[in-house]
Amino acid sequence: MNKALETTLGRVMRADVLTFLVSFLVSGQQREKIVDWHPFRVGSDAKVLEIVDVKVDGESITMGSPFTADEDWLDTLTFRVRNVSGKVIDNFAFGVAFPELAINSDGPGAPGFTIGYGGEFPRNAGRGKVVLPDEEVDLKLPAEEIKGMRRASERTLGTPNLNKVTIAAGLLTFQDGSRLGGFSLRGRAPEKP
Repeated sequence: MNKALETTLGRVMRADVLTFLVSFLVSGQQREKIVDWHPFRVGSDAKVLEIVDVKVDGESITMGSPFTADEDWLDTLTFRVRNVSGKVIDNFAFGVAFPELAINSDGPGAPGFTIGYGGEFPRNAGRGKVVLPDEEVDLKLPAEEIKGMRRASERTLGTPNLNKVTIAAGLLTFQDGSRLGGFSLRGRAPEKP
């Protein structure tokens, strides 16, 4: 083989190896994530709110199924919630927990926070708005709360990157002043044909 051909082949091989390594490093930044239901005991079987869609970076994901996303996925995590109660809701909230930070492996005791909508609560999205029957609203995780969870993760796990979120029970106040707590936001199971 002549010297020029060997040099050219060597450069091509180095370029291929470099391309492979760069793509491997980039894909290494995208780890599997999951959004799932928190294992809690439901205090009420009432169907008043349902999470009808969950999106990350504008793409719908399936609850309980792993998906790939960048480390900033929590910044774009969006829950679409529908009022299925038949009544006007003044405000509602539900919990989100981070099981990777749990004190024990069962998940109870996992740090988290609530996200809310409506009412006069300063931290709620849609402050001062109500949710009409069959209306849908989008909720995102508050940026300050995400920062706090990332700091906790850095202290506990040595990395600010979290890969799992669980959805806990909800509570709400109807416009008529009645209240309900401890209900699941899971959608109704599809009817069998």
